[in-house]
Amino acid sequence: MKVTAQARQITDSDRGQVQLLHGRGMARNEIARRLKRSPPTVSKSAADPVRSVLGARGRGRRSATPSASAN
Repeated sequence: MKVTAQARQITDSDRGQVQLLHGRGMARNEIARRLKRSPPTVSKSAADPVRSVLGARGRGRRSATPSASAN
């Protein structure tokens, strides 16, 4: 039987570290090794600075009130 590891959610701190190290020119795979994250996760965090700032709290939320353009 194969046992698979469960992915752990990336934290705001990890996103900040990715941004910092990426900004200093560190390679994606080196950042992934240091943070014990997958290279694709590092790429996504480095490529999306808004998500890195907002973190999980800023994703997928809709306004509780309808937009004016809905009318």
